[in-house]
Amino acid sequence: MTQRIAFIHPSFHIPYIYESASRNGVEFVVVLPPGEVIHHEYPCVIGYETLPLYTAPETALHRLEALHAKWRFDGIMTIKESCMVWTAEAAARLGLPGIDPGAAKAARDKGTMRRLFRERGLVTPEFLVLSGADEIERCQALAFPYVVKPGSGYNSDAVQRVSSWDELVAAVRVVEEVNADTYREVSWHEGQNFSSIVVEEFVEGPEYVVELFALDGDVRALNCGYKGQPPGPCFEETVYLSPPALAREKIREIQAVAVEGMLALGLRNGPGHCELRLDRQGRPVILEIGARIGGSGCAHFNVEASTDVDFSNLWFRYLTGAPPGDYWPPRPTDTGKAASSWILPLGGSGVLRSIDGVEAVRAHPDCERVLLLATIGKTYRPYPHFDGFLAIVFGRHRSTQAGEAFFTFLESALKVNWGAAPRPQSRPLAREQTP
Repeated sequence: MTQRIAFIHPSFHIPYIYESASRNGVEFVVVLPPGEVIHHEYPCVIGYETLPLYTAPETALHRLEALHAKWRFDGIMTIKESCMVWTAEAAARLGLPGIDPGAAKAARDKGTMRRLFRERGLVTPEFLVLSGADEIERCQALAFPYVVKPGSGYNSDAVQRVSSWDELVAAVRVVEEVNADTYREVSWHEGQNFSSIVVEEFVEGPEYVVELFALDGDVRALNCGYKGQPPGPCFEETVYLSPPALAREKIREIQAVAVEGMLALGLRNGPGHCELRLDRQGRPVILEIGARIGGSGCAHFNVEASTDVDFSNLWFRYLTGAPPGDYWPPRPTDTGKAASSWILPLGGSGVLRSIDGVEAVRAHPDCERVLLLATIGKTYRPYPHFDGFLAIVFGRHRSTQAGEAFFTFLESALKVNWGAAPRPQSRPLAREQTP
């Protein structure tokens, strides 16, 4: 029997969730904000609707009720951080399965998240939450180096490592600008500050990710992946390799912390995307959790290609009230396979002229798919600003070691060519009028 889900402001570039929907008899009605461009068409998408998700979120909730009467949704979902809270509230109002709105708010606010992790007894970086630059003196209680980030940011946008007071002042200024331009406007909330600044002590160690799923409080880790060891000062997304080159006992320890993190936030149903680092003592230090399938659906591939678990279908079945049957609990095993996603580093900034070497990558036997996301001729700023990913390469490997070798190949095969960014035009000073 076909199930129908309202898919709130999805990304169209990443195909894996759509492909899972087509395999599993799920139809999507896509709900977009006004002016959104549809980049791809998928057979499972049967309709499009427009709601003022960000400009008038309460109005959008009322209008959604009329859309529900029209389409008869069996479920509602999003993979976008910016409308996670709105979607949770929409599910509650429509009486559909979904994330508890309070848990969704906790997962959208990095300060609240860290406090709840601490209360659960989990190891987190020492941190402070600032409402603005006027509170910067409080940071003297922390030890350099710090990481400064928007309290509700994503995609490593404006995330910076700083090692001095002058660098801290400059980083806080950047975060304030990004909060004002973006984050203050994209998260629906009641009485919660989604434009805060989080300052935390830097954890110098390798980074890992765990994809999770919860059903009625039973939280299961589906995989574990290596995310590199970015030293800063900016934290551009690059590698994801599952499983990592770690002992099984250490993988289980990392996964156990991620499970506790889900419970700490009250994420009792649905997916989770948890990021952690190992400190100098080898302890998992939990950083944050997104209440979603990671990477706009990239994490679906990393889970399914390495464990044979259909991550998206776990979510579809919960959202539509379908009995989990043999799908739960998922039983990921040591399949002897590995999967990767590799985001092409910017390697510069300016006007994008070309990306060379794509055909050689597609010819590699481990290459599953190359997604070109860049816009030739567009001006890209350097990090800490985020203007979009250039390309993502997905790989299937016979082992973790083969995945690591694939990354080395990609680093040498792909080249980004930049041109100089146009100079901003200066405006003539207005002459003062004489009365």
